[in-house]
Amino acid sequence: LLDGTIDVIGTDHSPHTPEEKQYDNRMGDIWKPQSGWAGVEYNVPVMLTQVAQGRMTINHYVKVQSENPAKAWSLWPRKGNLDVGADADVTIVDLDKHGVVDQTKGHSKNPNTPFHGFHVQGLPIYTIVRGQVVAKDGELVGQNPRGVFVRRQG
Repeated sequence: LLDGTIDVIGTDHSPHTPEEKQYDNRMGDIWKPQSGWAGVEYNVPVMLTQVAQGRMTINHYVKVQSENPAKAWSLWPRKGNLDVGADADVTIVDLDKHGVVDQTKGHSKNPNTPFHGFHVQGLPIYTIVRGQVVAKDGELVGQNPRGVFVRRQG
């Protein structure tokens, strides 16, 4: 990540219950259980902890978490960008705020995370989607916010 070999950080959304993810030898097929884990909710604080510990700069983090994925998926400049005409998707963070990842307080259908108990520094305060505040201090606010499907450019 630091030398540019890896230039995108992404997360896995896992909308499956823990039961749907269990493998049972009687299934006979290791591909039957649903894959993934609840990474999307914990990604920002885990990565901001790396920023707080001096392992990467905030600018590098924003590039690999936002700008580069948008470019890789041909969504730039509408996504991963704050220029006029972009969708105004923003996460406002407090780099000094501390917390502990607690999977019992997660919002995913599958709360399990390998980061449970991980001490973090740097937490999202506001999440704004297309100019609308949709989360404050890790909790959804307002009407049930919904994004819109964005087609790749080109």
